[in-house]
Amino acid sequence: MNETIYTSLKNWVSEHSFDVFGSLSFKNYSHELNRQKSLRHFWNKVDSHYYGSNRKKRINRICFNHIGYSNNNLHFHFLAKSPYFEDKKEFENILNSIWFEIKESGKYSKIELIKDNLAVAKYVGHETYKLGTDTINTETSYLSH
Repeated sequence: MNETIYTSLKNWVSEHSFDVFGSLSFKNYSHELNRQKSLRHFWNKVDSHYYGSNRKKRINRICFNHIGYSNNNLHFHFLAKSPYFEDKKEFENILNSIWFEIKESGKYSKIELIKDNLAVAKYVGHETYKLGTDTINTETSYLSH
């Protein structure tokens, strides 16, 4: 079943035009609940930066939970589309700036423009064999209709 989830997720992601990939790590002492809270805080700050207090508009993104080889290193990955009015490189810079302002952010975090959609699609789904559909972080993902 998880192979089917992986294949479906990989195919879906590779068909969409995301602009930016993020790998968000945390300081070692950060508790799992604080990590999730930090991810929500990050996206709220990003949404506010671009859309002010209008909560009906958000950056389109899909976020992923990963637990690493040790199975106890919760960290996150995301794919995001830049707003139509923002240069993609500037969007990448803004995301990096906002993430590294968050006190729990780890030094191994990386946010960059996507160069290979299929490679990114394979990577973000590679932990579905462990997490199944819980790989997708539904609390922080947002896709407009």
